[in-house]
Amino acid sequence: MEVGPTKDVQRILECPVCTSVPLAPIFNCSKGHIICGKCRPLTRKCGLCESNFTDSRNYVLEKIVEASSIACEFRDEGCDLILRGNEFQQHIETCEFGHIRCIYGNLKNCNDSLLKMGDYLKHLQGVHNLKELPNRDGKFFHVYCLADLKKPVSIARTMSCINSDKVWCGTHVKFDRNDFFTRTLFRKDVFHFSLCIIGSEMDAAKYNVRMFFKRPDDDEKSSFFDITVPVITIKKAGKEILESMHCMLTKTMLKNSCQVKRLLEGGEKLIWQVNYNILRSKPTG
Repeated sequence: MEVGPTKDVQRILECPVCTSVPLAPIFNCSKGHIICGKCRPLTRKCGLCESNFTDSRNYVLEKIVEASSIACEFRDEGCDLILRGNEFQQHIETCEFGHIRCIYGNLKNCNDSLLKMGDYLKHLQGVHNLKELPNRDGKFFHVYCLADLKKPVSIARTMSCINSDKVWCGTHVKFDRNDFFTRTLFRKDVFHFSLCIIGSEMDAAKYNVRMFFKRPDDDEKSSFFDITVPVITIKKAGKEILESMHCMLTKTMLKNSCQVKRLLEGGEKLIWQVNYNILRSKPTG
């Protein structure tokens, strides 16, 4: 038997707690209502009838789900795949239209927010004060600074600390009706620069970004470092970005070429400018 991928069928099958299609193991309450294995450890009582949940498995429903054709739960975000029940879980975990965990973790009471892709920019603007920069045909620049101190104190306002990493708040630009923003972090004496698109891997593959580095007071044509790298999807977490192709500079490389100011409390303030140029990738084949 194959069940058609209708919204009515999926509504009948869904777990009443997370409202997702339940995957094995599926459990029952004492009056016959179901709960998926993911939600079972989170509650003792059924939200529909207040009866206790049991360890009794609903094997019939598990077989029905396994044999059903089910629309991806992120269809409203743009995924049009219809899958067999036994393929559903693996797809949901990797779906490019799935929810995004905020890259800024617990900053500003974010609590590792899990967001729909369509809500992500609004979250960054409202919670993390992400600013939009003007650009001219994909060209824009941003001035960065880092206090290189002898004693650890509060660094610049544009800096935050996540698990001992220094992270700059991003800047946002619109180009080709897409939303891009910079992601920059400093870890173990290495700076990491990348440009992300709020979109899927397929969206990101349409663009590269050229970055060239200069002192803020130098003329427009001067640069001490110039590199072109792929744009990265916002779906990639920080660890995945570090393993992707992006721009890396050691602190020594940057310090030898950027503007350096002495600080009264000791140490130095490093100031440099990155010019970004979003490039449309050339079609292959």
